[in-house]
Amino acid sequence: MLGKQEIYERFREEFRISTDRGLLDVDLIWQFLSDEAYWSKGIKRARVKHAIDSSICFGMYLGKKQIGFSRVITDHSILAYVLDMFVIEEYRNQGLGSWMIQCMLEHPDLKRVKRWMLRTHQQHDLFRKFGFEVFGEPQTLMSRIQDERGYEPPETNNEA
Repeated sequence: MLGKQEIYERFREEFRISTDRGLLDVDLIWQFLSDEAYWSKGIKRARVKHAIDSSICFGMYLGKKQIGFSRVITDHSILAYVLDMFVIEEYRNQGLGSWMIQCMLEHPDLKRVKRWMLRTHQQHDLFRKFGFEVFGEPQTLMSRIQDERGYEPPETNNEA
C-alpha cells in the first residue's frame, strides 16, 4: 500500500482530475473494468480495490460524478506504467483522455520519471501525441500472468 500522498488536482471548465482517493467511486471503476474494458473482463472487485490501493490513481469528475479513471504504478524515478485508463462513453471525444494523460505526465511525483510504459490495443494515436512509441525491441519484454483462481487480496487494516 502506498503511503499518504499530496493531493494533485487540475481543472478544465467543469471537469476535475484529482488524486484524492476519497473521491474515487470504486464500484464504478470495478463495474467498468469488469464489464466493459477488454483488458480486464470479469476482474474481481477485491483485485481492483487492491490495485487502487497500490497505485497513484487519477479520478476524472464532472461535479461529484466520476466519469474517468487511470492509475500509475511507479518507482518515481526509472519507470511509470499506466493502467486501467478509461473515460465513460458519454464523455468521450471531448479531449478528456488527452487531458488525463497530460495530467499524469505533469504530476509532480511523476514528471521526472525516465520511462513510461503502457499496453493498448486501440489508443496508439492518442498516446503518440504525448511521445509514446511502439516498443522498438518487443522481444526484450517478458511477462508472466498469474492464474486468477484462488486470488485472495492481502489482509488490510480497514482504518478509515
